[in-house]
Amino acid sequence: MQSSSWLRAVGTWLEEHKFYPDLARQRGEQGTVIVRFTVARSGRVLTVNVVRSSGSGILDRSTERLLRDTDLPPFPPTMEGHETTVTFAIRYMLEP
Repeated sequence: MQSSSWLRAVGTWLEEHKFYPDLARQRGEQGTVIVRFTVARSGRVLTVNVVRSSGSGILDRSTERLLRDTDLPPFPPTMEGHETTVTFAIRYMLEP
């Protein structure tokens, strides 16, 4: 079972490390990427899959690069299991 505090920490990490590609900005591309990834107990991301595209290949690839072979917060001691799979929505919105 996933820890709600761990899920919040992962969400915070994603927001802090998300990168909005310049080309997508120039083109005015926005959207939400739904991504599913498997994380080892250490926090290492093992697999990444885009479940739903943002409609922008640039933003989708940026999201995959963000997660591929990266280290997220490790599981807290109370969280069971050796790995877990989670799904997150990563939103890319241009400021007006």
